[in-house]
Amino acid sequence: IIFPYLSRTFFPSNNLGFLGFLTLTYLLYISIFQHVLYFLKTRILFKTDLKKYGEWAVVTGGTSGIGMEFVHTFGRKGIN
Repeated sequence: IIFPYLSRTFFPSNNLGFLGFLTLTYLLYISIFQHVLYFLKTRILFKTDLKKYGEWAVVTGGTSGIGMEFVHTFGRKGIN
């Protein structure tokens, strides 16, 4: 009972429906793939060793907002 419904939904008989299915599948794949690739690049593959730039970091505006987050991040990584 379910298989005929799925086959009509995912594999339409006309070419335009099939083209729409391929386009939707491609867009879904690209949107998921970009997020996974970004995660891999930023978290796993390209970790930057901040110690190679020195022991100290100067952060302007370190009392609030983005500057404060940089200060906390550098502190967690052991940079003064």
